[in-house]
Amino acid sequence: TLASNVADGIGEKYVESVETEITANTPHTLPSSLSFTADSTAGREGKNMDVYVDGQLLAACTGQAGADANRDYKENADHGETATTITFLFTIQQGRNITYIVRQ
Repeated sequence: TLASNVADGIGEKYVESVETEITANTPHTLPSSLSFTADSTAGREGKNMDVYVDGQLLAACTGQAGADANRDYKENADHGETATTITFLFTIQQGRNITYIVRQ
């Protein structure tokens, strides 16, 4: 379970240095073949992966596969499916750092 993984310190962390601008609303492949399990449960969106841009924690959108587009990024998979991409709802400029912490 997620709680067990957190308690055991299980997870992957990766810092991506953005070399080419990431355009808003364009699917972005996670680096180093990272993947996570999407979760669109109300109030639990983004529970399996934290995404930070230059140290600021982002919020996953609500709805299946982030359909509501009401926060910072979409998880590009339906609830319980494995995902390898996310879609940022804003442009991320070259030179920024994106940190991914994947727990499940």
